[in-house]
Amino acid sequence: MKLKVLIVEDEEAVGNLLEDAITKRLQELAHNPVIRRCKSIPKSEDALEEFRPHVVTLDLKDESTQDFDAGKPAWDFIRDRHFCPVVFFSANALPDGFPDGTDPFAQYLNKNEKDAVAVAATIESFIPHVIGLETIRADVEARYAKSLQKVSKLIWKTEAQGDSRTQALVRVTRRRLAAMLERPLAEEPNIKAWEQFIYPPTDESHLCTGDVVFQRGADRMKANSFRVILTPPCDLVPGQNAIAEVLLGKCIPAADAEVFRRAGIQVNPTPTTKLAEKLAKDEVAGLKLVPKLGDLWPTMVLDFKSLELVPRNAIALSPETANGESKFERIASMDSPFREALSWRFMQTAGRPGTPDADRTALETEIKAAK
Repeated sequence: MKLKVLIVEDEEAVGNLLEDAITKRLQELAHNPVIRRCKSIPKSEDALEEFRPHVVTLDLKDESTQDFDAGKPAWDFIRDRHFCPVVFFSANALPDGFPDGTDPFAQYLNKNEKDAVAVAATIESFIPHVIGLETIRADVEARYAKSLQKVSKLIWKTEAQGDSRTQALVRVTRRRLAAMLERPLAEEPNIKAWEQFIYPPTDESHLCTGDVVFQRGADRMKANSFRVILTPPCDLVPGQNAIAEVLLGKCIPAADAEVFRRAGIQVNPTPTTKLAEKLAKDEVAGLKLVPKLGDLWPTMVLDFKSLELVPRNAIALSPETANGESKFERIASMDSPFREALSWRFMQTAGRPGTPDADRTALETEIKAAK
């Protein structure tokens, strides 16, 4: 691929060194670099808008004005409007409002300690990131184009010209695009277990079935600190008939003896049956494995038989919106197909009727006699 690199550097000599080192390294990797120079840090936003680079090297200080935050508008533009990897190459430390060193798409190199070759090597390390981002962009653009092809004809037939038509086009296209994004354009490998969760949650207006919530002030690495919302989606949509309390299922450690007992797995000697496989098949046990999600929560098991009701306003939609009334805060949501499976599984546990035992011996005889 042609890797587009924007070098934002107001020192001519440093810019030349960067361009030479980056060009040489990427040519060795057969990536055919396209280099664009921006010698004015305050004008780097315009260069970003026009060039749309895959990677940016960004100086922070404007030598002409001695402004140490001159690169901040460009950084904000990259984060908000053109997400791509950035190498901060500056003699000054990163001020507040910049990455703290944990961002995989942003690296800081000090000019006094590193050279242009180190910048080129960092850009090389970003190539897998770039491939991933470009795959996403191409996917979304292809689906967007397909959506408009189908939707526009319908809207023009059903809506009169004016604001109503425009608004309908936006609404219908967004819904169709969202539905299309749930299905891959091509065959994909099996997803990771944690991919059933959406982090951070995309719905900022209300809670939903399958949301994972954390008990504020508790130990984040203990399963008992977490709950999963089991209230049906129809009761969580804001409206006149909105419920006052939310049903939560408690989580327990995956290695808890109770989990193995209810899953029918012998604890001593060491279990030979795979717990994940057993829990995936055993609906009656009233358990669901919740895979570890980074450092947000540990591997744990949702217990459909251990429930609690909490006031709706006791669950903050996010850590940022939590207040004095918030006993819990939402951490992540569950993707739609997994959310539906969760509701069905809970119904099988909580809603199954109790019946007397049937005479199974007589039934077996009857089945054998049937022709």
